Amino acid sequence: MSKLLIDIGNSSVKWSILTGGALGPMRRKRHTGRTETVLDSLVECVDDSIEYIAVANVAGSAVADYLITRAAAQGAPMPWFATSRALSCGVRNAYRNPSQLGVDRWAALVAAYVTSREVKVARPICVVDCGTAMTFDVVTGDGQHLGGLILSGPDALAAGLYRNTADIPMTEATSEWPGPGVQVLGKDTVTAISNAAWLAVAATVDRAIAAVARDIEAPRLLLSGGNAEQLQPWLETESEIHPLLVLQGLELLHASRDDI
Repeated sequence: MSKLLIDIGNSSVKWSILTGGALGPMRRKRHTGRTETVLDSLVECVDDSIEYIAVANVAGSAVADYLITRAAAQGAPMPWFATSRALSCGVRNAYRNPSQLGVDRWAALVAAYVTSREVKVARPICVVDCGTAMTFDVVTGDGQHLGGLILSGPDALAAGLYRNTADIPMTEATSEWPGPGVQVLGKDTVTAISNAAWLAVAATVDRAIAAVARDIEAPRLLLSGGNAEQLQPWLETESEIHPLLVLQGLELLHASRDDI
């Protein structure tokens, strides 16, 4: 029997099927403006081999309600929705109200911590998820979440200029790393905006890592999210890309749930 793991983010749905303890390839579809269509296609693919459906959803209660309704109509297993808690899998949530921490952030932290413990690495970990929004969270080697940061991702930063200024074109932050030094400077408006957006998010990560390292051991930096590979070369901090963190953490949260 298998498990369908679904991560419903702000603009994309990511999913994978867990079989025999191994995650299959992650698939991704943008859902902005067509969330119901994406979820319909997912549910319609569920067959008798799928025993559980586990979901991390930050797209709102209407999306969750729709997925439940479609699963019932299809005769699929009822989706189980992960929530952020004060303590899960050895990780202690720093939020005063634990449920306010985005469940995708919580799942990624749990996965990062558990997998680090499995290989006996006790160093603090920083998880950065770079998508529509960018989040930055730190967990210590003994499982204490220290808190995090949230800011606009590069596309949202670039779009903010279009919305709030005159004579600025609508720009997507599509820049690839141009190289060091003066090469980061754009020679047209679109490139100047796009490069600045990537520099802004990269500089935030580098500066935040440096701030954390004033008080604790410098953390390992793990990158996840749809823009992780594009962000990595802009960073001065050494980093690792872990695209499956949220889905891995979702599986851990589901396996440790209270109703079994």
